[in-house]
Amino acid sequence: MKAETPDRRGEADNATPEGCGFDLFDWLGDGGDRHPHIRLLAEAWLTWRARARTLSGDARALPSLRDVDPLDMVPALPWVWLWAFDDTGRLRLRLVGEEAKRAIGNWDRGSLLEDVIPPDICPKVRERYDKVLSGPSVMTVGGEIVFRSGARVAGLRLVLPLGRAVGAGGKVATPEKADGLIGITSYAGALTGIRETGGLSEDARKERFLPIADLN
Repeated sequence: MKAETPDRRGEADNATPEGCGFDLFDWLGDGGDRHPHIRLLAEAWLTWRARARTLSGDARALPSLRDVDPLDMVPALPWVWLWAFDDTGRLRLRLVGEEAKRAIGNWDRGSLLEDVIPPDICPKVRERYDKVLSGPSVMTVGGEIVFRSGARVAGLRLVLPLGRAVGAGGKVATPEKADGLIGITSYAGALTGIRETGGLSEDARKERFLPIADLN
């Protein structure tokens, strides 16, 4: 059963009927088992999603920035990062863990995407993020991640969409595009003061997307 890449309307071309979708952990496969922090963030996101769906009464609802609870993912928190649209419609960094910052580089809270992503890879990062936001979809990217020291460390990235907060009336219009995203990179090896170049091996360029419409 293969998930289709979402189109610009936010639905897959052949979206799975309700009740017949994918289980997120089945879709992650052994990545969730080999990368405990990936699994922990996925579990937390599903908890927040269930809460948002209950509050809104809408099965399509996404968890929002307001639903994100660090206590649900304490061991993974140092590796987590979160982007959300600001009032000008630009992605701004709202959360970044210390280990993520050490591995990635000059990511500071409040930074704009274009300020911290190297210019040579920014178009690709924007393309990936836009698929997560526009689907909205879950994304994984796996393979070797290149570091400035020349080291190549196997890793897996998980990126999940965030929607709008449920208002006082308990209802929220389901947007065609998510309002933010939360992600994590789990590295298979120990990191000793080295930083990513943003370069990826051939394997790491093979991203996967699961439309939220196809998720149980």
